[in-house]
Amino acid sequence: MKSILYFCLLLSLCAAVIARCRPCNRRTEYYSSQDDSIRSVCYLPKKVGVCRAAFTRYYYNPSRKNCFTFIWGGCGGNGNNFESYDDCMAVCKGA
Repeated sequence: MKSILYFCLLLSLCAAVIARCRPCNRRTEYYSSQDDSIRSVCYLPKKVGVCRAAFTRYYYNPSRKNCFTFIWGGCGGNGNNFESYDDCMAVCKGA
């Protein structure tokens, strides 16, 4: 096990964690005690924000256990806002 420091853009915070990593499908995936706190964004409601841009984003719907698209206004909102389906599922799958 090794200690790593990372910045979580979703929660806007830095955290030092003890993590285990394992290769999986040519990627390295990190698992840590912080996983549950990061996944808490998956339970936030979808929020389009207060601005008027139109960016396609993804949010996690915990009752349907999947990520779906929505149009984000470009500012505001919350952490349940991902740039891609893969990013959304990487954080929220199993939440």
